[in-house]
Order: sequence, then C-alpha cells, then structure tokens
Amino acid sequence: MIQARRVDKGTHEILRLYNPQVINGQQTTRTLADFGSKRASVLVRVIAIPRVGDGRASKFEELVSRIVQATNWQNEIAASDLCANDFEQVRLQREFRRLGYEYLRKRQSKAEIRRLFGIHRRFLFKREELAKTVAACELDPYFVREGTERLFEPDLYARIFDGRPAKTYLAMAHLGRLVRAGSRGRPEWGYARWVVINHAWRNLKHDVGSEPGRAKFMYICERKDQEKQLRPLEHFVLHTYRAASAFFRKTRGKGETALDVSTFFKKKDLDDRFEAFVESGSNPQRRKARSALKKFRETLREFEVA
Repeated sequence: MIQARRVDKGTHEILRLYNPQVINGQQTTRTLADFGSKRASVLVRVIAIPRVGDGRASKFEELVSRIVQATNWQNEIAASDLCANDFEQVRLQREFRRLGYEYLRKRQSKAEIRRLFGIHRRFLFKREELAKTVAACELDPYFVREGTERLFEPDLYARIFDGRPAKTYLAMAHLGRLVRAGSRGRPEWGYARWVVINHAWRNLKHDVGSEPGRAKFMYICERKDQEKQLRPLEHFVLHTYRAASAFFRKTRGKGETALDVSTFFKKKDLDDRFEAFVESGSNPQRRKARSALKKFRETLREFEVA
C-alpha cells in the first residue's frame, strides 16, 4: 500500500504520485528490489491523503497509523511499527542524518543495515535502543523492564519522544551505550543497568545534555582516539554499578521473602530509593563515585574541540 499527497492518472494507465510513501508492504518492496524481474507484477493499493499547511502533522500521522493497522490483517502489528511513520520519528531520522548518524525507525535486519549504510555501528541507533535509553533517563526505569513495546504505547511514547533536540537524544544514547558497556561480563549488573543510566543522567544532564558540554561529549564519543577522555566517566559508572549491587543486597529482603536480582530491579520507584541510598552512609562507593564524577566534569570543562 502506498500513500501519496496527490495522485494524477496519466496516459496508458500510469499513475503519477507526489510524495509517495510505502505504508504497508515494505518487506515485499525490499524483496522485489533485491530479486527484481521485468516480468514480476504486484497488486498495489494507492491512497491519496492531501496535506494542508495548518500544522496538523500529528493528525496526519495518526490517520496513516490507523490505515496501516486496519489494512494489515495478515500480520500482527507492534506498537513500535505503528509509530515508525510518526512525525517525530521522521524528524529524528532526518536530523540524525544531518549530524552524520543513521536512525533506524523501521524494522531492518543487520544485513540490510550494513548493506544500506556501511557506517560504523557507533553511528547507528535503532528506535528500540533509543526509546529504552530515553525512558530510563527521564522516567521510572520500571517502565523499561515492562518491555520495549510498552514504551511505544501512547501514554509513554509522548513522554519519551517529546520533540527535544536531536543532539540531546544522541547525548542520552551515547551515555546509555557507555553504561551498557560497563555491565559486560557481570550478568547481575545487567539487571541494574536502567537504574544506573537513570542515576548517571540525573547527575550529568546539565553537563552533557546541553551546550557547550553536549558538543564536547558527542565529539569525544564519536572518536576512538579520544576515548581516554571518558575514563573518569567509566569509573563513575563502575562505582555506580557497585553501589547498585550494595543497594540490592541491603534492601532485597531476607530469608524466604528475599527477592532475586531480576525481580528486585523490576520494582516501581526504585530510582528514587536508589538516589536516597547513594547519598547515604550505607553506600560504600559514595566517595569514589563523587571523585570520578568531579574529575569527568573537569575533563569535559577543560576539553577543547579540535
């Protein structure tokens, strides 16, 4: 199915489409492109949806999503798929590309990604990864543990993809990847990851989420030869993971009612409780974490973009 702003019927039963977009049947389209044949034919439905310049972009995207949902009866459609053509998703893809990144707002295999873009993975971000990271930064990390598709439901989607600057999304995404890297090799820490990201963003939002620190942080993250500038931040993340482990052991409960690590980090309002623990005398990592955070802020402040 193809949606277009305007459709004109030309000669020889040829349709001329203006601003066309495939809204249903993208897998079929890609397959035809990969294994094309002059003898192949496919049935196409074209829908003309006039666009008016009165700022009602959200209404248009809502209508497209409803059409996709109503016509795709052979496949189950995930909430994230319905949001793929949302105005904010399209905006992010365009602005990321202007900044030298690729934002994958639709489902694509790793082979397709490598074939189409051919850029280093540090410059590629999937919609699911971005949604989880932003949710962990700005909301209760509990929502992330509810599942990826939950983040694309209307009540949370509007809070995650709220029109903030593309560079702020990227700062969160880079921070999220650094926190994820800090948990490698330690399965237990993986469950605490979203709480750690939340804590890191609370402490760094004003340092890396706005200028001039944001530009410096992105410059450092984009260049392998600048990774040493991130060492203090990596140490801060390490001490935060250790604090999260201590927090888990202290508050999980005892005996038969003690929670396992997976269940524990699924609890609501854990972010606020962890913040209170981090600042308390019960946190054995408090001094080291503060020292590492201070050193990173100094590093960022003194760093000059070449």
